[in-house]
Amino acid sequence: MQTEVIAPLADAEMVPEAGKFCVVSVIGHSDRVDTPGLTSEQRRADELSVSQLRAESTQAFLFAELFDLVQAAGGNSPVDLASMQNGAILTVAAGAADLKHVVPASESEREENRRVVFLVATFAPETPVV
Repeated sequence: MQTEVIAPLADAEMVPEAGKFCVVSVIGHSDRVDTPGLTSEQRRADELSVSQLRAESTQAFLFAELFDLVQAAGGNSPVDLASMQNGAILTVAAGAADLKHVVPASESEREENRRVVFLVATFAPETPVV
């Protein structure tokens, strides 16, 4: 995760005038909610809420790691997500819409359904910005 997700963000934030950009989308997933007595709408709402919290928690972790990395390198760390100049960390809640195991046979398979996925997009000019 360090080299594939955090390093490109730090690279974009370290020297904003270089024209490099990085956007990380954090997609939170949840396992199915099988609580008896809940309607299908309540289950979906719970699944969506849990996956959103998972994505937001990961977003906070990534930002803290970015802050520390830029600070350690002597750069000016953004103070919050809104002050990032050439990077962004976005969250997406997928709920239980994309299960790795549709019918989990064990708790470990349920755990595999509870995950985050990172989509990293980087942009850089072909010629350095002067």
